[in-house]
Amino acid sequence: MSTNLPSLREAFSDFGTLPRLFDRDFDRLFDDVWGGRRLPLARAAEAFAPRIDVSETDSGLEIAAELPGLDADDVELVLDGDRLTIKGEKRVERDEDDKEKGYALRERSYGAFQRSLRLPERFDVEKVEAAYDKGVLRISVPKRPDRTKKVEIKAA
Repeated sequence: MSTNLPSLREAFSDFGTLPRLFDRDFDRLFDDVWGGRRLPLARAAEAFAPRIDVSETDSGLEIAAELPGLDADDVELVLDGDRLTIKGEKRVERDEDDKEKGYALRERSYGAFQRSLRLPERFDVEKVEAAYDKGVLRISVPKRPDRTKKVEIKAA
């Protein structure tokens, strides 16, 4: 007996597109209500935040933070106990011609940023090293020496 009901796979094939459709409709609602202007909270969520990669090697922890458009002097690395914090500010680039350019769209992000990571105890926070080159901050945190010790149990 043949039915025209869709298979389970066919029925849910568009399920992954639902969040995108919801986002699109939600954006359209805001555009209609506020004339395409973003709310201050929405702009804050889009503010500049560095993207990071963290990997553990045999010798320690390697962290790479992308900080495009910044100089090393614009970035600060702070260690407070076991918390490592990258902070800085990406300043708005303005020139005399800005008013004449009549931007239709500006998507580049600016502002102060801060990104913190808690370092596990197995890493030696006293020996953190950092280098900055071509917009990438590289941070190395070595592992502490293994302090595991087998304790002999004496018979009574």
